[in-house]
Amino acid sequence: MVNRRVLSIEFCKSGASLDREFMTDLVTERIREFAATLLPSMGLELYDVQYRREGHGWVVRLIIDSVDGVSLDDCSRVSRETSDFLDVEDFIEHAYHLEVSSPGAERTLRNLSECERFIGEKIRLKTKEEVEGQRVFTGTLEAAAEKTLVIVTEDGKKYVFPWEHIKKSSSGAVMIIGHSSDKRNAAPEMAPDAHISR
Repeated sequence: MVNRRVLSIEFCKSGASLDREFMTDLVTERIREFAATLLPSMGLELYDVQYRREGHGWVVRLIIDSVDGVSLDDCSRVSRETSDFLDVEDFIEHAYHLEVSSPGAERTLRNLSECERFIGEKIRLKTKEEVEGQRVFTGTLEAAAEKTLVIVTEDGKKYVFPWEHIKKSSSGAVMIIGHSSDKRNAAPEMAPDAHISR
């Protein structure tokens, strides 16, 4: 089901980009505020909110997470609650698709707190400056504490990277390369790439 809204704001060419950016920030902030009151009671947390135009139109995307993993039922419940909220508040002024999903098996870690949850997993990171002639490192995350990451490469070499020396992007800093032991993939009802669209 696609939520229909009537576009009531006319964008002039000179201000369209600025207005669109303002509306995007407004929509994402309102949804973040709502998610902050909804998700904790469900044992979930908000990973990201996206509101943008894609090939099939405007998309409102909530990416949710949990220490124990995210199931299709979690996505369905959050989707229903969010859809009701958006219908009542009515602050999105054109048609959109609502999607709720988890970050998926390959995801970007944005801070040390997130890294701590993936000790023992295979990761890839890029450093700001070269270390022993290279800037991209792949290995098992051994530790994430005291503002540093410790990884062990496949040849058994250990590297300690201060967090401030790791190159960050808009999406994050460290890429998880699949889960080998994370319990969120242990049960068949868990769906790391599940999504609900309305």
